[in-house]
Amino acid sequence: MAIAADSGVAKPKNAIGIAMAYSLAEVDRTHTLQRNFQGYTDDTADVLIGLGASAVSRYPQGFSQNHSTSSRYASAITEGHLATARGYAMSDEEKLRSTMIEQLMCQFELDFAALADEFDESVSSNRARFDGLTDRFGGYVEIKGNRLRITQSARLTARLVASELDTFKMPDGRHSRAL
Repeated sequence: MAIAADSGVAKPKNAIGIAMAYSLAEVDRTHTLQRNFQGYTDDTADVLIGLGASAVSRYPQGFSQNHSTSSRYASAITEGHLATARGYAMSDEEKLRSTMIEQLMCQFELDFAALADEFDESVSSNRARFDGLTDRFGGYVEIKGNRLRITQSARLTARLVASELDTFKMPDGRHSRAL
């Protein structure tokens, strides 16, 4: 990659203008781009193991975090124990919302029928989560049939749209905002 950067070859950009490595540009083009708590990825693994102090791991069931201090982490490993300090098991509702957020952030659309099949939910209950969203975001979000789509011109708002699903959303001022 350094050669490409040094030679003046521009990195490809995704639909919201993020410069991406070529492998990420390919998965973006084929609509298989994914996002986890670390950022955009082409990794399709269901499990992400965090190594080191304070590292976070993701499993299909939820998350775990290692001890945050190096000494406690090292002590646990030296004693032959897991270094996990805490964990969180996601409910079925949280798994559905997580999937919806990832799809909005990566593909800029949701297929309510596919989500209903995957999570044993009705199409109407999935659509109901977005009542009022088209009013809030004007013409930037469209719901047609069983699909919700963020329009091409509004993809920079994907994070704001996705945040409507986040039940853990922090109060203003705690974290950076999209806009």
